[in-house]
Amino acid sequence: TLNDAIQEEPRLQELQTQDPKVGQLIESARRLEGLTRHASVHAAGVVIAPEPLRNVVPLYRNPKGEEVVTQYPMDDVEDMGLLKMDFLGLRTLTVLQNAVNMIRDNHAIDLDLDHLPLDDQPTYQLLSDGRTQGVFQFEGSGLRDLLRKLQPSVFEDLVAVVALYRPGPLGSGMVDDFVERRHGRREIEYELPELEPILRSTYGVIVFQEQVMQIATTLAGFTLGGADLLRRAMGKKKAEVMAEQREYFVKGSLQNGFPEDKAGKIFDLIAYFAGYGFNRSHSVCYALIAYQTAYLKAHYPREFMAALITSDMDNTDKVMRYIGECRDLNCAVLPPDINTGFAGFTVGGDNVRFGLGAIKGVGQNAITSVVAEREAKGAFQSFADLLERVDYRLVNKKVIESLIKSGALDSLGMHRAEMLGNMGRVMEWAQRQQEDAQQGQISLFGGTAEPAATGMLSLDSVMPWNDAEQLAYEKEALGFYISSHPLTAVQSQLQRLVTANSQTLAEQPGGEVKVGGVITQQRTQLTKKGDRMAFLTLEDLYGTIEVIVFPDTYRQSITYCESEEPLLIWGTVESDSDGRMIAQRIMPLQSEETWRECRQVTLTLAPQLEKSVLLQVRDLLTSAPGEADVVLALAFEDGERVRLRASQRLCVAPTHQLLDDLDQLLGAGNVRVA
Repeated sequence: TLNDAIQEEPRLQELQTQDPKVGQLIESARRLEGLTRHASVHAAGVVIAPEPLRNVVPLYRNPKGEEVVTQYPMDDVEDMGLLKMDFLGLRTLTVLQNAVNMIRDNHAIDLDLDHLPLDDQPTYQLLSDGRTQGVFQFEGSGLRDLLRKLQPSVFEDLVAVVALYRPGPLGSGMVDDFVERRHGRREIEYELPELEPILRSTYGVIVFQEQVMQIATTLAGFTLGGADLLRRAMGKKKAEVMAEQREYFVKGSLQNGFPEDKAGKIFDLIAYFAGYGFNRSHSVCYALIAYQTAYLKAHYPREFMAALITSDMDNTDKVMRYIGECRDLNCAVLPPDINTGFAGFTVGGDNVRFGLGAIKGVGQNAITSVVAEREAKGAFQSFADLLERVDYRLVNKKVIESLIKSGALDSLGMHRAEMLGNMGRVMEWAQRQQEDAQQGQISLFGGTAEPAATGMLSLDSVMPWNDAEQLAYEKEALGFYISSHPLTAVQSQLQRLVTANSQTLAEQPGGEVKVGGVITQQRTQLTKKGDRMAFLTLEDLYGTIEVIVFPDTYRQSITYCESEEPLLIWGTVESDSDGRMIAQRIMPLQSEETWRECRQVTLTLAPQLEKSVLLQVRDLLTSAPGEADVVLALAFEDGERVRLRASQRLCVAPTHQLLDDLDQLLGAGNVRVA
């Protein structure tokens, strides 16, 4: 408060008394202080009282909703002695339940998430590998890096990770200390034997607030209430309060027979860690949900990914990223299909079927109506059959157009351009058929007239779209490519050249990287000096990357920035961004110059590789002499890796043909160029 600030700051007191304007300002501020500025509602806070709330606290109804809300702010509610609980609604819980439902439908297994084995090796391997896209709490690049360093093998490791991955512990060195102790590279020491049962699970590091309280009760005889006061005092770090608590702690420890010097040292230790201590019960809850999602991803990846993508269908970037993750899991995401798809993403065999609800311009009500018609009367046999059966109150021309462009109607026997070109004519015919059926027209033979044969429809002949047109319309309807991708044809070349992609870029802050993709958006602006620069959106197979192109680089590459061909971009990842990069150079992926400038070819050789294969590799290298060095990366079964530079006689010119031939011998992903 202002009074507290004036009391603690002598200079403010002087200004208040010596400068009339300052004094007047402070008096005005005092009158304003504490007044309600605006009405806000805690997203998850629930107030509980022993009697009806209207008897205890003034209430009002939120004009933007139906919630009944207290007129007092949360601190005043707590000061009144009312219980305030935060009930957090997590989207992940819906993902878990939907995945469990699909597992039951597809595998006849009724999975009980509350009783999963907490020692499942595939789950910990997935976490240790950092393959945690979509895993609750552990999805960020920094957390994936920490998991790879820590190599968790027990549930308590996950609980600690949730607590440790915060700015305080990361900046204090606690996290590195924890990892080193976890792997036995740093000795775990306890000042007193009594500390071992309390700190064993966290390798001697004080991670949780509850550990602070346990130490205080075990050594110094604090009551639980007193230990909680100590925890709060340490969190606020007030010097006079800390000195008072230290005296209590040392005195209590002496009375319990512990040496004074040890007690003082332990207090200083917990004072250091307590400022970063996290609530253990919170960590356990979040770690359990993280484990459950990781378990599902490890054992039922298709059901998990289908449920995950469904939960984020309205977020194009996330859908793209998760579809890329499905690709890495060897799980194909099939294009949308009006005859097999549902509103959400589903599993069919070994594949994930695209959710119709993710198509832009197609509302939930329209999809529900179409699926209900299909489930009740069978699959749609043709484009005309679909248009004759839909409810035009819910399914309008825009919806049909989006379904066509997305590829959802490809199974109806006409190509997309033909359906779009004849859509108006077929819709008019179909609506007449519906009107006739509703009017119950009577035929000459006394029955209801049968619909006109669809073969009597006269359709215009329309040329099919070329691949580029089809992909462009597909992206318009979905926000990304699904049936194919402009980069599919050059995927092997990309894998050899790039050092990062849209998923991994954020893991290299400040690092120099090489990325590849196609430009989907470009925005230019003039600098203060009048030079033109650009902001690009580069799309790869996994998502998008923001690229900043400063004037010098833009002048050199303006032609490439405006092209639709795959590009290779050299640059630096911004340290304070989530994967944005500054371009230093831009070149077409398939230009001869790009490949001529490759200075090194790295071949990863498996330990069991036969001598005959090695001889074939040597023959290939000698058949393409050039200036690029050849490096052999040897991967041994115990995990050790050794890199050897081959003889100068084996330097090569890395042509597409040479690299393709090496891929055939060594396997995809084992040939890289730099």
